[in-house]
Amino acid sequence: MLINNHQEHINNMVENIKKEMSYLKDVQKPESELKEYTMNLTNILQDEIKKIKELQKILENLKNLVDEEVLAMKLGENNVSIDIDNSDKESNNEETKVEEENKNQS
Repeated sequence: MLINNHQEHINNMVENIKKEMSYLKDVQKPESELKEYTMNLTNILQDEIKKIKELQKILENLKNLVDEEVLAMKLGENNVSIDIDNSDKESNNEETKVEEENKNQS
């Protein structure tokens, strides 16, 4: 979703730049209307701000999901290492019992 939205955002930006270039070209003509230029530029900038905020929201949501996934993975790794530690202790206890039994039998 983020990648598609980012691509769409870039495409919109390219289209807006083309429009802005056209507005600049038009406003530099002697008979141009400054009011029309400012209105058009305002509309484009407001649209860009809106689209950037939407993209930022999607990005933030994705970052939160990634952070949660990383945290879950870390918690899972800790549980695995705890299990390994416990199994090592159990293994050591069994070895100690076997050694004690061997000593008692000797």
